[in-house]
Amino acid sequence: FIFNAVHHLARPWSTTFTPNGFSCARATIPAHTNLYHARNDTSVPPSPEWLSFDHEMAVAIMESVYDSADTFLHSYRTTRELNVLLFDGSSALMTTTGTVDFQLMFLDGVVANKTREE
Repeated sequence: FIFNAVHHLARPWSTTFTPNGFSCARATIPAHTNLYHARNDTSVPPSPEWLSFDHEMAVAIMESVYDSADTFLHSYRTTRELNVLLFDGSSALMTTTGTVDFQLMFLDGVVANKTREE
């Protein structure tokens, strides 16, 4: 069970069939890695938000959330190694089908029948 979780942690195809994640792992992002964030305005995000390793994914995420004709792509480059937590499954999805429950429990300490946005 644990070995399967580690094996499938960063594999998107396996999370398609089992989207509700149950574990997280410590990971690092190397220095000088490009990260991207898309918004519907030119301002810098006021608080920590999602980042993507792929600029096309950043634009796709923004366009799926906002119904806006304007898309502004912000690019960032790490200056040092970053310590991050990697959640398995599709636990970064903001849905009401349970895929975000582990993330909500980790961040807020409770799981309600809602998304963080509500």
